[in-house]
Amino acid sequence: MIFFMVPFVKSYGVFIVAAVVVLLDRLSKEWILNTFALFDRKTMIPGFFDLVYVTNTGAAFGLLSGAPSFWRHLFFISVAFFVCLFLFFVCHRHCKGSCPVSFGVGLIIGGAIGNSWDRIAHGAVVDFIDFYIRGFHWPAFNIADSAITVGAALFSWAALKNPDILPGRWQDIMPYFAKKPAACQPSQPMESIESDEK
Repeated sequence: MIFFMVPFVKSYGVFIVAAVVVLLDRLSKEWILNTFALFDRKTMIPGFFDLVYVTNTGAAFGLLSGAPSFWRHLFFISVAFFVCLFLFFVCHRHCKGSCPVSFGVGLIIGGAIGNSWDRIAHGAVVDFIDFYIRGFHWPAFNIADSAITVGAALFSWAALKNPDILPGRWQDIMPYFAKKPAACQPSQPMESIESDEK
């Protein structure tokens, strides 16, 4: 948890984390592209973990993989751009240097850039991490996917603990998480009750 101890200064930490994610994502994918042929597989931990070269033209679990390529790529890249823009705005204007938020937003932006890079350069996202148990395989993923997942979890956790980091009236949207139940108060002051009894 050393990252949570680093004094991030508003959005600057976001750029650092995003750059590290993009670098690791690109290095790992370039190694896979130069080492594996499509659908090649190398067992790392028998019965649990393999490296495999597969591509995904859609989103998670192949969503929209059958749509025309131009509109599919335009859709995913546009969504990634606007999500990154929104998160950067939230972090810069509202997080006030919050380390978990900065780190989480940086992970999400870095992951989105990494996968968008694949869509532009290769027409599909390169996946290579394959975990499985007794023949059940979790859908293959990559470092960018992992960064987005961890970043979204961090951002959600921070938002639930401190809804003020989000723009707008968050308490009106999620009152259960944003507001603490008021302590029980007597319907009538004790002094008044005693005077009534007399």
